[in-house]
Amino acid sequence: MFDILKVRPELLGLGCDENTALVVDGDTARVIGASYCAVYDGGFWSREGSEEKNLPPKDRIFYFLRAGDRYNLATRKVIE
Repeated sequence: MFDILKVRPELLGLGCDENTALVVDGDTARVIGASYCAVYDGGFWSREGSEEKNLPPKDRIFYFLRAGDRYNLATRKVIE
């Protein structure tokens, strides 16, 4: 997915583990299942906060959402 997003950075990359899915209702995606979904959107989000994190290069940043987490597909932000 990193190779695709390097060429097309405007795309949103989503990847879910087995037994995990995104349920989409309008602009809201909600994670269900046993594991995580990875989000590649050119940004960074962390439950612990994102201040002073040692982050990888911008084109390699991703984060994980677990069951119950929600993501706004229009604004490309985690719904906290």
